[in-house]
Formats: sequence, structure tokens, C-alpha cells
Amino acid sequence: MVGRLAKPCVEASAARANSSRSDLDYRVGYFHTVNSDDIIFQFTGRNAGLFANIDQTKRQGLEVALAGTYASVEWFTAYSYIDATFGRRFAVLSPNHPAADSSGEVLVNEGDRIPGIPRHQLKLGGDIAFDLGFNLGFEVLYNSDQVLRGDEANLLDTIDGYATVSLRIKYAVSANVELFARVTNLFDTDYENFGLIGEDPTGVLPTWSNPSAIFLGPGAPRVAWAGLRVRF
Repeated sequence: MVGRLAKPCVEASAARANSSRSDLDYRVGYFHTVNSDDIIFQFTGRNAGLFANIDQTKRQGLEVALAGTYASVEWFTAYSYIDATFGRRFAVLSPNHPAADSSGEVLVNEGDRIPGIPRHQLKLGGDIAFDLGFNLGFEVLYNSDQVLRGDEANLLDTIDGYATVSLRIKYAVSANVELFARVTNLFDTDYENFGLIGEDPTGVLPTWSNPSAIFLGPGAPRVAWAGLRVRF
């Protein structure tokens, strides 16, 4: 029988400040939340799991955003720091974790990081307008490391952080016709943006050469496309 989950209770506080000028906008924010009876997913075995309440989780951080113009350049940057941790000690179900006990549980301590949430995220970019209707833009995205799902105890290596660069260009043929091109992940960076502890794959594929139960989600490779926009 599956018991009914308790409804989470959230205590939150936040502060924000912003300003706008002709050449510069900025926004600063701070937040702090404590969730009681938060709900997380716990693995119980092959392709199976359950949702369960845990006593407490905490999330606090800072967000800063700047945007402005200088001559023919428009630019922006945004940074966020998120400290997401468990607020109480508890045992989590993760039977395929190397440190799991005979019941398939791993002990999580107060202050351990919540999986799947990078502490640092940075995004910056800009657009440069040239004569004759050309416009060149770029965007840089950075995410720091994150904990694997199923490793709530933070005992294993984290998923590495990564950075990607994207470029875009457009040319106004006329007031109603525009050519454009875009490249994402310009340097074809090899990275993972998700990870979890699954199961030993040799249990399903006996001839599989890698018995690791860790599964990683690959990030998108370099992609480029071009097109034509027409406004009627």
C-alpha cells in the first residue's frame, strides 16, 4: 500500500532591487526558502521508484543581472548563486549506490547538496550592429557542477560543469526581408547536463562491457542553421 504524501510547507523570504537608466539596467535579488515535508523521488529498483516526504530542504541564493548599451553594442549578463541543501538527516532509498546498506538505503546528512542544481550559473551575451544592415550576436552559458540524482549523500564525483558559446548573425535585405544564421555550441564542447544512478546494465545486457550504474545525459553537439524571414 502506498501512503498519502504530506503537503509541503514553504517558508520564504526575498529582497529585490532594480534600476533603469538610458544606458544601463540592473537587477539584484536575494532569496531564502525552507521547505518542510518536501517531496523527492527515490529509486527502489529497476525502472521503479516512489515519491516520499523528507523533513526539510533549504534553498538560498543571489541573482544579479546587468544590461546596457555602448555605441552600437547591446550587452547583458546574468549570474545566479543557488545553495540548495537538505536541512535534516535522513535515509534515502538508492539501492544501486555503492554505499547503500543491506536495505538499499544511504544516509544523507544536513547540508548535503540537492542533486541536479548547479550552484553557479552565468549567462552573458551581446549584439553588435554594423553598417549596411549587418548584426552579429553571441551568447556564453556556464553551469557549474551538479550532484547525481540518487547520490543525495554527496559521496560520488559530481557531474562536471560546462560552458558553451553560441553565435548568430543577421542581415536586413530590406525592411521586410532578413537573412539569418545561428551556431550553438560553437566549439562542439563535450559535456553532460544530467546524471543519475540507475542500475547495472549487465543485468539486462549481459554482454555489455561497462557495468557502471551511472547514466549521464549528453549535452547537445554543435548545431548550425540558416534561414530567411519575410514580413508581410
